[in-house]
Amino acid sequence: MKIILFLPGLGNGGAERVFLSLYQSFLSSGFDVEILCATPKVFINYDQSIKISFLDSRYAYLSFFKYKKYIYNSKPDIVIATLQSSIFISNFAKFFSVKNKYKLISRIANVYQKPKNFLQMLLLFSQRISIRFSDGVIFNSQATKESIEKLLKIKFNKEKMEILNNPVLEKNFESRISKLRSSNFKKQFIFIGRLVPQKRVEDAIKAFEIAFKEDSSINMIIIGNGPEKSKALRLVELLKIQKAVTFYDYYEDIPNLLANSCCLINTSAYEGFGNVFVEGLAFCNNLVSYNSPGGASEILKGTKAVLIEDGNYRLMGNKLIEISSSKDINFLCSNYYLSKFSSEKIAKEYLKFIRKII
Repeated sequence: MKIILFLPGLGNGGAERVFLSLYQSFLSSGFDVEILCATPKVFINYDQSIKISFLDSRYAYLSFFKYKKYIYNSKPDIVIATLQSSIFISNFAKFFSVKNKYKLISRIANVYQKPKNFLQMLLLFSQRISIRFSDGVIFNSQATKESIEKLLKIKFNKEKMEILNNPVLEKNFESRISKLRSSNFKKQFIFIGRLVPQKRVEDAIKAFEIAFKEDSSINMIIIGNGPEKSKALRLVELLKIQKAVTFYDYYEDIPNLLANSCCLINTSAYEGFGNVFVEGLAFCNNLVSYNSPGGASEILKGTKAVLIEDGNYRLMGNKLIEISSSKDINFLCSNYYLSKFSSEKIAKEYLKFIRKII
């Protein structure tokens, strides 16, 4: 069976990491698999042995003809597309590819929001039309599924849809957890995410500043890039905490960083899934998050992670004060719970769904 994993480009996001993980799992299971990118954009380090093809379109939405030609020549059995532009292109190409017998699966990776302008309305309308051509649909959370059904006003056939978690943890994650965890963690707080309005990084900074007033020995590391970065930098200067806050566009070894930090902070308005939640549960001693739709409300409930009233950064700041003064080792959940998010388990669930669609 030949499988193509199609996405806009190799950005430094959760969807890209999911596809890189699935690639390795499918390959080790003996399948012919490759990753196809609409644009030549690469912002992530990856194993150069991975088979990746680039359509070299300037924008993903302009890759229709190149994509259609590529699929015609490569003759896959299965195409899995993720993120809005790739889902749009692959679905319309499927409609016009009468002679090709491949199956198309759309993987929805984020909670859809009510459009705020005409362009967003147009993109949402195009998604509503195009996704009907999919042979199967995968959602990464219940919240993602419900948002699609509500905004696109589509009821999906139960036989053609599935809610599948993201493959976040490596096969040997238990041994890595035991190797990395220690009582010598630093009094530093970590924020990880694209610096876009959805992530509300300014709330995380405000919460940290509240704790910093009580304990000036703590520090904060913000990992991510995006249009909100300049605002975040200005806020750090305004609050006069520049010496305590460090920004990184990218960090190579997230598990090691989390294991040596006292707390992971999340202030997202919503998350389709949130790979960082699973990494935080696995490697960090504390995790404090807004109780927002998606990953936080679905993954963190039932664990020892702290869920804060959505938008209440003052309450979060008070919790950070409590954490900074504690020396307790807090195992947030069991390895049995974490095994739900292992690459090996999730890849098997994907293959099971693929066989059902075929």
